[in-house]
Amino acid sequence: METTWRSSSFATGTERVEWRVEAGRVELRHGGHAEQGTLVLSRAEWQAFLAAARSGQAGAIAY
Repeated sequence: METTWRSSSFATGTERVEWRVEAGRVELRHGGHAEQGTLVLSRAEWQAFLAAARSGQAGAIAY
């Protein structure tokens, strides 16, 4: 189980997104403001987001 927060090697400073896999879900947070909370996605939701982002359709995801 992954418990370490990770970010892209391209990210610098406090303007980055961090993620970790915890108990079968993906958790996201703002790297510079982690105290503001965490967005929790199921693996299926994460996969759908990645597929949409890769295809250029991320703006069309319904929330």
